[in-house]
Amino acid sequence: MIQAIDPALVKPELMDRVTAVPYPAAGAWSATPFPSSIGLYQRDTGAPTDFDQSKADAYFDGVANCIARLIEDTRDKWETAGFE
Repeated sequence: MIQAIDPALVKPELMDRVTAVPYPAAGAWSATPFPSSIGLYQRDTGAPTDFDQSKADAYFDGVANCIARLIEDTRDKWETAGFE
């Protein structure tokens, strides 16, 4: 997401210094702030290595479109229920 928003903020040359920690199982532990700059959805996947701008842009667009559809769907349901 950050690369799509502002590619200058992404520093591939620093990735070897970045820690990546798997998100804990529900109820295992929690910490605020999270103890790593990168949270992994799957254990043993590691820090990013692919910095393809077109992929970053496509990911951003996909997430933004998904959120927009969720908002529109929620709004439509509220209107159908009579909330304006």
